[in-house]
Amino acid sequence: MSKSILIVDDELDLADVVGAALEDEGHRVTVAANGSEGLQRFQEQRPDLIICDLMMPFMDGATMCRQIRSDPAGADVPIMAMSVMDENALKVECVVYDAYLRKPFRRAVLLEAVSALLNRTCPRLGR
Repeated sequence: MSKSILIVDDELDLADVVGAALEDEGHRVTVAANGSEGLQRFQEQRPDLIICDLMMPFMDGATMCRQIRSDPAGADVPIMAMSVMDENALKVECVVYDAYLRKPFRRAVLLEAVSALLNRTCPRLGR
């Protein structure tokens, strides 16, 4: 079943690779280069899943995710955060994502996490 996925990452080469992997699985992908653009894309089209980097210029991923979560339309949209930093090292003061993927990651790990989030089988989706 085709789902819409928003990828927000300032590393556009990585976003393209992730997007291509997801499109190969039949999903519709939109890419945004930073949190501000990601927020705008979210408001234009409510995606089924958001995958975002946490460290970006203009607006970081955590700020974007908090704003999406504060919008009733975004309260239940699964969010997968990704970063080169270890999740514990980030010390994100408000955990606003449902899954975390540390860069670099393997395609199979990405696809498994996306499937779990879209099927609501991710253990952190206990909302």
